[in-house]
Amino acid sequence: MANKKLVVKVKQGESLPIDMVIKSDGEPIDLTTATIKVEVKKAPYVNIEPMFTKIITITSDQATTGAIVDPLSGRFQIRFTEEDTSYPANTYYLVMFLEYGGANDIISSDCCNNGEYIIC
Repeated sequence: MANKKLVVKVKQGESLPIDMVIKSDGEPIDLTTATIKVEVKKAPYVNIEPMFTKIITITSDQATTGAIVDPLSGRFQIRFTEEDTSYPANTYYLVMFLEYGGANDIISSDCCNNGEYIIC
């Protein structure tokens, strides 16, 4: 993820899942014990309050939040609800944190290739 800009484009008012894979040096990260926090913000900075947050684990609600769907291959899904996509059409920022094995990494932010959440 660090080499490509993460862009999620959604239509205003739609509900949809987005599938993603987390890799390190080309190899999937084992997400068996991981927690992924996804925040959508008006600015990419860590200290800016998010518009909404998703906490994704193996046991999180796939219908409203998303879940880690294939932990050994680094696959997870974020579920964006109608409420999540109801904001005015604009480009927002997607900031993602990965907590696993005692480490807490920012995988998209202002310092390392921030992601975009575009509502059109």
